[in-house]
Amino acid sequence: MTSSPSTRQTDFFNKLTSSIDSNYRNDVQNRSVYEAKQQAIAELTKIARRCNNARDFKDKLRIWLTGSSINGFGNKNSDADMCMITGGVIPDDGEPMTRKSIINLLYQIKRNLEYEKYLHRRSEVIPAKVPILRVYLDIPSRERASRGMVVQCDINVDNHIGIRNSWLLRCYSELDDRMRPFIYMIKYLAKSANLNDAQSGSLSTYSWLLLAISFLQIGLKDPVLPIIQEMTCPKDKKTYDWHFKQANLEQVTKKALEIKNEIKWKSKNTRNVGELFYRFIYYYAV
Repeated sequence: MTSSPSTRQTDFFNKLTSSIDSNYRNDVQNRSVYEAKQQAIAELTKIARRCNNARDFKDKLRIWLTGSSINGFGNKNSDADMCMITGGVIPDDGEPMTRKSIINLLYQIKRNLEYEKYLHRRSEVIPAKVPILRVYLDIPSRERASRGMVVQCDINVDNHIGIRNSWLLRCYSELDDRMRPFIYMIKYLAKSANLNDAQSGSLSTYSWLLLAISFLQIGLKDPVLPIIQEMTCPKDKKTYDWHFKQANLEQVTKKALEIKNEIKWKSKNTRNVGELFYRFIYYYAV
């Protein structure tokens, strides 16, 4: 499907784009939500460092925000996915924590949390393939006129790849102004159709993101996005794939924020978000 749209189609795509943009702006994660999640991280970090199971690495322990809360595709109701790194900014090369040790640490954090006044409801350890601690925290507002909010936090331990992937997606989210409302619509579609739960046999939200990005890279005559991992940094002539694999997580996040200015990407594709969404459906359905 490469032909230009008719006048009627153009009107339809323009109206669809306007609707998507309006809903996206109303639902996008705002600064107060982001700051509440950062407050939750600060409190959880203090509690984790007091745990006996963390005494050997408490000074290095750090909790990172991951997933939609940091990758640019979050909304006001997005959960706060977090990764607790026990080896510092540059993860240790020593023996990683065993699954049993990770679960024990999460249970100890859970017990310590139950004595805290900002716990909104009972927390739980979910012993999935990647074990997580799910907690709901009452975070007070820093503005007197505003009420606080409840932040759902899903915390895993030493899942470094989750941090790297989140920041790679953050980089993609900033390369084109259509990217974030387009992804918002894809996520809305998947959720409305109950197709965003991998445990039920459909696809995870992360998988939908990958499908959407792949379409914008290779599914159109003029791509909306480049393949960043294959591109070379003009400063040191090393691929961005190499940069995202570096041990120092601070360097990874720093590079992710620099790429937009370094590559100065400008897509030749001028289709609006509504038409891109339509073509996305057509691309994977036919």
